[in-house]
Amino acid sequence: MKKIIAFMLLAFSLQQGFAQDLQFGIELTPFVSNTLNPALADITTDGGVGIGGKLVVDYPLSESAFISSGIELVSFSNTLGYNGVINATDTTGASISPFSEMKATFINIPIALKLKTSQFGLFTPFAMLGFEPGFSFGEKVDTEYPESVVEFGIRPINIPLSIAAGTEFQISETNAAYASLFYRYGFNNIIKDNYEIDGDKLKSDGNSINMTNFGLRIGFLF
Repeated sequence: MKKIIAFMLLAFSLQQGFAQDLQFGIELTPFVSNTLNPALADITTDGGVGIGGKLVVDYPLSESAFISSGIELVSFSNTLGYNGVINATDTTGASISPFSEMKATFINIPIALKLKTSQFGLFTPFAMLGFEPGFSFGEKVDTEYPESVVEFGIRPINIPLSIAAGTEFQISETNAAYASLFYRYGFNNIIKDNYEIDGDKLKSDGNSINMTNFGLRIGFLF
């Protein structure tokens, strides 16, 4: 949370020095639902949550079309586990099914086409479609398993497709608040290739575990 707040303050101060034909904004993603989608037998996941902050930069192509980009900082957490049993028992003699608690922060550099409709009163609906390549750092993986033989890790790059729809609320001639719902679908494997049953260890079998997100964005354009 401290990283998100610091990032938002830095983004607000830096925007003052850029060209005036661009539109800038500050965006907060107060809620993100994360889902890992395994194509691997016996791998299970629990839904996670996240939070993000973004510096928005919109370049106008026309009165209703924009190239929307910026820099986003988003954190997420998820649980990933093996539904089977590896050759180990706990202190009571019960079989163990290992799992990992994963946390990571991504720096995303989105690029999307933003299309606005005609203004209705103070409201201007819009839709967005694009990609949000992200780079992970600050990864933390806590594995519940003796001898740490279960090694889930997070890949350094994630490239999801993103769609969003929302509306702007005109505050003044140049300022507007907005809210939107978004959905991100990750194409690539977000987990490092070190999982699959092979004796007492998990290694890759070539199948992927991608990540999808659904959430709310609120922001301010100036």
